[in-house]
Amino acid sequence: MDKKSESSAKNAYASGFAFMIGDNYESDHVKNEIEFVIDSGASDHIINREDLAKDFEHLQHPLKLSVAKTGSFITATKRGKLNVISKIGIQGELKDVLYCPEVPYNLLSVTKMQAAGMTIIFNERGVVVQKGGKTLMTGEHFNSILKLNFKVGICKTENIDRAFNVTKVNYSLWHQRLGHIGKQKFIELKNKQMIYDLDQICNINPSDDLCEACIKGKQAKLPFNKEKDKSHVKRPLFIIHSDVCGPISPTAINNKNYFVLFVDEYTHYCVSYTIAHKSDVFLVFKDFVAKSEAHFDLKVVNLYSDNGGEYLSNEMKDYCCEKGITYHLKVPRTPQLNGVSERMVRTITEKARSMIISACMDKIFWGDAVLTATYLINITPT
Repeated sequence: MDKKSESSAKNAYASGFAFMIGDNYESDHVKNEIEFVIDSGASDHIINREDLAKDFEHLQHPLKLSVAKTGSFITATKRGKLNVISKIGIQGELKDVLYCPEVPYNLLSVTKMQAAGMTIIFNERGVVVQKGGKTLMTGEHFNSILKLNFKVGICKTENIDRAFNVTKVNYSLWHQRLGHIGKQKFIELKNKQMIYDLDQICNINPSDDLCEACIKGKQAKLPFNKEKDKSHVKRPLFIIHSDVCGPISPTAINNKNYFVLFVDEYTHYCVSYTIAHKSDVFLVFKDFVAKSEAHFDLKVVNLYSDNGGEYLSNEMKDYCCEKGITYHLKVPRTPQLNGVSERMVRTITEKARSMIISACMDKIFWGDAVLTATYLINITPT
C-alpha cells in the first residue's frame, strides 16, 4: 500500500463511526435495507452494494485491503457516508464507508466503533452496541455470525416508525403496559433482560414524571401509631372492646348468623356469643356485664366499639347511662381505631376455620368452633 493510500486509510480510521440521535436526514434515495456482519477484524466499514455507493467519492488512489488469506487483497474504489436508522429506531450516520465490490459481505468494523467511543456487548442473544449507556443498535446470531440490519436513505423522522414497523413509545406507555410498574423495578427488568424482545425497551429510560393513575390507584392512609399508652389501665373491666362479626354463611347449626366479641384490655380475656341478629347485641352485653362484674366484684367503666347501629340503640344507651358505662365510638370506616377487637376477631375466625378444616366437619358448625377457639385462646399464653 503506498503512502497516500496508507494516509487515507489512517484518516478513515480516525473519523470513526458516529450516531447523531434526533437529527433528520433529507434524501432523494429510495428506502433500502442493508445487512451488516459485525467484524472484529475489519479495519473499516465496507459495503459491496454499488446502488448505495453511487454518491460516494471516487478514490484517486484505490485502497488495497488485505484479507485473511495470506498475500490476498481486495480493492476499495469509493468512500462515503450512509444515513441509516437502526432496528430499534435510532438515526445515525456511518462515516468513511468504503465501497469494495469484491467483499462477500457488508462489514461493520468493531475497531471503528470502539474508536468512536462505543461499547460492544456480546451475549447469548447476539450483540448490543451502546454509547454513554444508551443502546444504539442490536444484532442477532445467524449461522455463527452476528448480523445487524439498517434502513438506508431514511429521509424524515415521521417515517421512522413505518420503516421499521415499530411503535414510537416512551416510558409512560411501558409504565402502563407493565401494570404501572415502579421505576426501580423497570430498571431491574431491563438490566436482567427479563423481556423476551429486549429491543423494545432497551432504548426506554425511566422518567420521574408523576402518573396520575398511580396517585389515585395506589394512595393509602398513613399508618396509625401502634404505640399506645396503657399505663392508666390498672384493673380488669376498666376498658372493654367489642365488635360484631357477620353475617356468616352458612347459618350455624343453631340458626346463628353472627358472633359478638368482648375483650378486656387489662387481662386480654375474651368472651364470645353467637347471635341470630345484630339487635341481640344488647342482650348479650347485659349478660356479659352482669357475669363479669359478679366475677371480679368490679364495675365496667368504658366500652370501646365502632359506630355500628347495634351499639347505638336507645336501650343500649339507656343501659350504659344507668350503669355508668362511658361510650367510646370509633371514627366510621376506620377499623384501625378498634384494633384490639378487630384483631381478636381475626384470630378467632382463623383458628375456628382451621379446626373445622382439620376435623373435616361441615361449615355449619362454625358457631361451636368459634366458642371453642375463644376458650382455647383464653387458656393459652397471651
